[in-house]
Amino acid sequence: MMSKIQNRPNILLIMSDQHRGDCLGIEGHQVIQTPNLNAIAASGVRFSHCYSTCPVCVPARRSLLSGQYPQTHGIRDYRVEPWQEPATLPAVLRKAGYQTFLVGRSMHQYPHNKRFGFDHMISNDDYADWLKEKVPHIRCPQ
Repeated sequence: MMSKIQNRPNILLIMSDQHRGDCLGIEGHQVIQTPNLNAIAASGVRFSHCYSTCPVCVPARRSLLSGQYPQTHGIRDYRVEPWQEPATLPAVLRKAGYQTFLVGRSMHQYPHNKRFGFDHMISNDDYADWLKEKVPHIRCPQ
């Protein structure tokens, strides 16, 4: 007999910057070929009519993490600062029995080593390193 946790669906949330929703093969784009994303989208739930709370990546990601609008969590631009977040999406999922994992850029999370509810984190902060080198007056979260 399977436990309740084993009956739950896996959740894979992909969040990319500067990626229009119609730039996927599964959306019928004439030129762009995205076979792997198409396969993932075809076998799960795809939110094809969603809008971001903010067109700027830092507040948009913070909104997704917290479930709050930018005017509530306080970030409306590219600033990255510490914050006292409410229950985050990964923390809520973890409490429900999921194992949460962040893979990718964590530059929008500050301080850098704060987990925000993720059980595991593998980050690629090459962009933050490049930005610190090229634009040293900008504070990068590392």
